[in-house]
Amino acid sequence: MYWLAITGGHVGILYAHRYAANVKSMLLTGSSGLYENNTLGTFPKRHSRTYIQERVEYTFYDAKTATPALVDEVFAIVQDNRKCFRIVKTAKTAQRNYVTKELPEINMPVLLIWGADDNITPPAVAEEFEKMLPNVKLVYLKECGHAPMMEKPRNLIR
Repeated sequence: MYWLAITGGHVGILYAHRYAANVKSMLLTGSSGLYENNTLGTFPKRHSRTYIQERVEYTFYDAKTATPALVDEVFAIVQDNRKCFRIVKTAKTAQRNYVTKELPEINMPVLLIWGADDNITPPAVAEEFEKMLPNVKLVYLKECGHAPMMEKPRNLIR
């Protein structure tokens, strides 16, 4: 058995459903698959660094987590037309292909770690995941937004 790390819970869910024999357990943090708020907003504003900074800050409970280096990295990504189109395409695909049918068939243990202050996939989404997954534990992190692995990394190690 190998550890599989996938960035993007939606992809992880689809993989675990299709290749269950390869997955022992799964950890999801603020996963898409049921509902999410689009954080990029309107496409033309991608040329405004101020707007991108606001969107990156919106991802976190503590806006200080959106360091100038992180904002610069995101801004550079959205300036690249090919990368930006891929992001938009991926987001639209995720919004059109929810995993409500697959979740009840995922029987391995699933740990949901959710920011209690997640604006992108709010806690109500975590509760929907919890209802649909047969073998699940839900843990909320206080004063944490959409990216616990960046905002509260020490809370993920137990």
